[in-house]
Amino acid sequence: MSATDRKSGELRLGLAIFAVTGLLTVLAVVLSVSMTLLQGNRLSDTLVDDALARARTAEADVLAARFRELELVTQLMADDPGFSNVVSQSTGTDLFGEADVDVNSLLDQLDELRERIGFDLGMVLGMDGDLLAHSERPVGVDEWMDTHPLVAPLIEELLPVAGYWQEGERIYQIIFVPMAKDGALIGFLAAGLEVNDDFATEVARISGTELLLLADGQAIASTLPAEQAGAALAAVQTVGEERTTVTVGDGEWAAALTPIDSASGFDVAGVSLISTDRVLAPYRQLLTFLLVGGALIVLLAIVVSLWAARRMSAPLTRLAEAADLAAGGSYEERFEEDHVIEEISTLATALASLLSDLREKTDIQQYVSDLYRYLPDPGIEETRAAAHQTRNDVASQEERHLLALEFRQVPGEDGDIDSLVGAFETIAQELMAQARSCRGQLEHFEGQRAVLSFSGENSLLRALVFAGSLAESSVPPAAALVGGAIGRATIRVGGSAHRLVVGRAVLQGDLLLEESRPGLLLASPVLKDALARLIPAAPDGLHIEQGRLSSRKYMAAKLGAIASRGLELPPTESDSTDALTRPGRTAQKAPAPVAATIETGDLFAGRYEIVSILGQGGMGKVYKAFDRELEDFVALKTLLPQIASDTRYLDQLKEEIKLARRVTHGNVLRTFDFGNQDGVPFISMEYVRGMTLRYLLEQRSQLPFSAGLRIVRQLAGALVAAHDEEVIHRDIKPENVILHASGNAKLMDFGIAGKMQRMEGASDRVFVGTPAYAAPEQMEGRALDPRTDLYACGVLMYELFTGTQPFRGDMMTIYQTKTGRTYPPIGEVTSMPERQLAPIVDKCLEPDPAERMESAAALQAALAEIRG
Repeated sequence: MSATDRKSGELRLGLAIFAVTGLLTVLAVVLSVSMTLLQGNRLSDTLVDDALARARTAEADVLAARFRELELVTQLMADDPGFSNVVSQSTGTDLFGEADVDVNSLLDQLDELRERIGFDLGMVLGMDGDLLAHSERPVGVDEWMDTHPLVAPLIEELLPVAGYWQEGERIYQIIFVPMAKDGALIGFLAAGLEVNDDFATEVARISGTELLLLADGQAIASTLPAEQAGAALAAVQTVGEERTTVTVGDGEWAAALTPIDSASGFDVAGVSLISTDRVLAPYRQLLTFLLVGGALIVLLAIVVSLWAARRMSAPLTRLAEAADLAAGGSYEERFEEDHVIEEISTLATALASLLSDLREKTDIQQYVSDLYRYLPDPGIEETRAAAHQTRNDVASQEERHLLALEFRQVPGEDGDIDSLVGAFETIAQELMAQARSCRGQLEHFEGQRAVLSFSGENSLLRALVFAGSLAESSVPPAAALVGGAIGRATIRVGGSAHRLVVGRAVLQGDLLLEESRPGLLLASPVLKDALARLIPAAPDGLHIEQGRLSSRKYMAAKLGAIASRGLELPPTESDSTDALTRPGRTAQKAPAPVAATIETGDLFAGRYEIVSILGQGGMGKVYKAFDRELEDFVALKTLLPQIASDTRYLDQLKEEIKLARRVTHGNVLRTFDFGNQDGVPFISMEYVRGMTLRYLLEQRSQLPFSAGLRIVRQLAGALVAAHDEEVIHRDIKPENVILHASGNAKLMDFGIAGKMQRMEGASDRVFVGTPAYAAPEQMEGRALDPRTDLYACGVLMYELFTGTQPFRGDMMTIYQTKTGRTYPPIGEVTSMPERQLAPIVDKCLEPDPAERMESAAALQAALAEIRG
């Protein structure tokens, strides 16, 4: 979809960023205000509850303190000897035995004590509860209080009593204590403090709340102003001990009732009140601040969102347009990769790198595709490939003798997998060599079992000769010999091809093998007559043997007895008897002898069917072959006889191949195996149908910059993989870089070309490599390291991007040019954008390895910074 062809429901990025940012900001502000209000209400409720609880506690504490004060004062008065004498003298009797109370003396004494001590109400009672003196009644009284709720227990228990006393409209806290003189009760003394507004104010000061004190529902003290006290009294009539919200005037108050006393003949209670408006005032101010601040933040967020949307969407819009163009097949869009926002910069860099890679890939594919039109028509190769494909998919059936073997006593340390693998590898090699000499074929080798097949003339004799040869093996196997029809085919599972050998003969061989023992061969009954002619019945010849797992009897012969018979193959035998005849195919030729020329159609080393000759050089020939075991085409390089005779070189070559096989990378031509067939050493490698970089340079001296950049990047990646495995190529040049039709480059001949030149018998200081591409230290025969490959890579890049070689002439001239740096710098030879490569190429071509680019990874990183 183009940038202008959008669906109606899609939003532009800038508008989306603006909308989302603004919406999130508004939601954040609303959420903040809501949470603040919610938390403020919860906190205010908590504060109100705390204040009411403090009011109750303060009220109880103040009341208790006043009672303790009264008790102390009253007890001091009662214990005062002077006052006791006055009370005792004032309560004497006349001549008729009637009480003669001196009220005036008592009142005078009470007034004196009230002035001195500071209580509000004082009373003196007789021993029977009669009122003798009252500080609020200046004249004598004749009143009994023995039934009052506070006085009755006082007279009965003679213990101090505390409570509340109502005198008119006034309420007092009062204490009654007994009075005694010389150990004899003389009466009771009471002192009280009035419960008034001062008391309420003291409680409110401690609790931080307003207080209304009630006696039988009437207000006796309050901290509220007079104009609010009446309204508050009316409002709190229904207030209980739980918090209740009431309205007093224009405000809301939280109120809670606290019972104080009901044992004094009337109910005394306190109502604590706290203004919720006052508690919520700070939070309402905060809410107002948040609303105003939130509005400002929203406005600011709109401005910032608009700026950010434009700031972010502008480069992203360009990236989207570039992606649209790329989707349409145009990769030429270029843009600035350095942005303030890291993620956009990363995206821009990645997209620029992707477009550069696509440009390079398109250019190299177009370039290679144009050249492929001029390559020779593969013709017969395609026909043979189709024939192979048909053969591999068609099952065949033929009469053969099968020899099944099981190696149950393979030597090796317990748990040592490497030693076991080595032992089986040795066994497999011996089986392959002996099978070739007896014209047999190793069908498969899995686990401890191997199955070989023999067909054609004298197939049974050749099977017995092979079995007899195993008697001298260090690991004699259990063996079974059967004959019959077998089916052979290739099946494909999960994209992989697998060879399949089936039939009744195969099953019969497996069953006999289970009953056999090491060094013993069990044979199928159908072979009895034929075996009797080759191995006569005798104690050490053909005989009957009981099975290893059952009591059944089998025809058997010891491998040693077979070997002792001296069986020999006939001197002549048709080569066509071993050829595989498949539907739609002609018979294959026999393996080529050492001196014979390998030709198209030959079966080489028992597994490689030669398809065509790919090339020939001073070291040998390279063939295209079909590998029966891998079910794929491979490149097969055979070495010349004079090279094969150099055992020192062959040993070195094997070591190099072991290293080369460790290099696994998409830009490295894989080396599979090294072998020796009848004195012909060969190397099997991955087959790639393509053209070498040298061929491209010969067709056109200079490649497009993006195409060349892609090749050298892939070459650097191949060197990173090789150097990580401590493998040095030593001969990097256009001839050793092959290009697939897709434009993918692969580096060939790892560790091989340099070693091959040692066959001339020169000393270890002899030059190994190609003079025009070799590093100075390589030409001097000095020790090499990975930086040697980087020098050759620099020469290749110079030639690739300028179309000319920097070093020409004889070996000495080339050496002097390299060490003297007298070649034209790449920056003077090439034009932009190739000039971006000049510092990299110059760094690779430093004569001193210490001044050269330090590693292939560094070269790869430097090339990654360049855009094609």
